Amino acid sequence: MRTTVARIAASGLRIPKWLVPATALLLLLMQASFFYPGSYIIDSDDQLAQAQTGQFNDWHPALMAMFWRLLIQLTGTPASMFLLQWACYWLGFALIADGLVRTGRVKTGLAVLAMALFPYLQFFNRIMTKDAQLSAALLMAFGLVFWFRVQQQRVPGPALAAAGGFMAYAVLVRANGAFAVAPLLLYCVAGQLKFNYKKTLLACALITGGGLLTSLVVQKYVIQAKPTQPIRSLQLFDLVGIAKNSRDMRFLAPLGPITQANVDHCYTAYWWDSLAPWAGCNKVFSARLMNAEFHAIPSDRDIYPLSSELSGLWLHAIAAHPLAYLEHRLKLFNSAINFMVPPVARRFGKYYIVVESKDIREDYLRKSFVTWPVLWFGSAALVLTALRRKNDGASADAAKLLAASSLIYGSAYLVIGVASEARYMYWSILASMLALALSAGAIRLRLKERDGASVAALGAVGLILILGFAARLGDWTFLMS
Repeated sequence: MRTTVARIAASGLRIPKWLVPATALLLLLMQASFFYPGSYIIDSDDQLAQAQTGQFNDWHPALMAMFWRLLIQLTGTPASMFLLQWACYWLGFALIADGLVRTGRVKTGLAVLAMALFPYLQFFNRIMTKDAQLSAALLMAFGLVFWFRVQQQRVPGPALAAAGGFMAYAVLVRANGAFAVAPLLLYCVAGQLKFNYKKTLLACALITGGGLLTSLVVQKYVIQAKPTQPIRSLQLFDLVGIAKNSRDMRFLAPLGPITQANVDHCYTAYWWDSLAPWAGCNKVFSARLMNAEFHAIPSDRDIYPLSSELSGLWLHAIAAHPLAYLEHRLKLFNSAINFMVPPVARRFGKYYIVVESKDIREDYLRKSFVTWPVLWFGSAALVLTALRRKNDGASADAAKLLAASSLIYGSAYLVIGVASEARYMYWSILASMLALALSAGAIRLRLKERDGASVAALGAVGLILILGFAARLGDWTFLMS
């Protein structure tokens, strides 16, 4: 029989059913009052310019600018995009927390709601970015389905349709959004992980491929965004990284009078921007490759008008020097996940900043270990290891696919990343935190049972912390060379 309170049998804790939604609404209003009308970065300034002019290009996924334009026309203010982002963020958390409370897991539900206040999440949620947009959309999609599934209820058609719409937006709002969506789509469709992890990985690969293709088709043929060839930035970055590590300049020579000294001076595994037309090394790489002319909308230009040969050079360079390519990609990924990096790693951006000793000391607070993406990668791996059984319940099934989403999305940057910024791992950290909260009970049980794989996975998380602190305390600058 339904009651007006949720109950947890073990502790007898009871709260009114209205408490979670009311608290989430209050927190949403507080956030809006503190952060309204929101903050912008260079990328979002560019996308806002596209939204205001109706001139779309594909340097950033054009759907966000097109949708933003619609909201501005309806509301008269760009801040409406922020309000929608914040509403989805808090409603997604509220649905997850409320579903848990209604099944008697009051403490877990309240912990999930409190998780939404985590400073890292709040810092980036106040900024208009593709990363925050993707995460808010995926939170809503997951929350809509989880609320029913955790209560052992059939998910109504309208809720599934709405979740599908949010996932479609996530695929189209960020070029690599399909990597995050694939496991969540399986959750929405299948409900439970009824097959082994190998088949799950295969299904995710097929869904991701379909999502990437759909994104390209929508961008090019539906929205008809002006092509600006953003893939060229990745190809150039990889070519310079391979030249740096292999000392072979053959694949850069066709692009202009670029020397090994130029590469040594400009290349960094932290900021690819040093190679761009608007950055410190633009004169070196603009001879035949780039167009530094600026337009009213910064990205609305042919940045690489003479670079049709880049794809061939890129593939041949990788084939000729696979180890140099792997070294280059691993260094960037290490920086992106904030693993074995010295304090204030951005000082290795060549031209970016001058660092003083106090900056290094302060970095230990600003880059606390709880914000290291690698720590949450390890946590997601712990979830998948501890929950490899198939009978841990509805929350565990959801946790497994959230953990998979975290790892697949974050790991994609090993191949496609061109810079290392904390916001890039926003969804990976958020999804892993949720997965850990939903599966904490099952993980404790595995550890209590002294399950060997679970104990080893927990030990790996501890090793991540040890190596991370060792790199910082020892100032292992050689890792960033």
